[in-house]
Amino acid sequence: MGGYDLEFVLSTQNSNAEFIRNSLTEFGQALEIEQLPKNEAVKGEDFKINISVQDPTIVFDACAQLGRIKSVKVEERS
Repeated sequence: MGGYDLEFVLSTQNSNAEFIRNSLTEFGQALEIEQLPKNEAVKGEDFKINISVQDPTIVFDACAQLGRIKSVKVEERS
């Protein structure tokens, strides 16, 4: 059944894991969100996100509204 497994870091200024989960849960399956250790030199929070989706662009568009996306890894499922 195809699709994609996404892994990326979302850097946010005023979001938390629950808000991110509520924003992304409708777009895919197996959503995992892990808050990364805080870097004192940088304001905001970083979250490592894993999700299985049919269309990665929808997830990246939604995340772009929440913060900055970095360290992106996309794997196509067969």
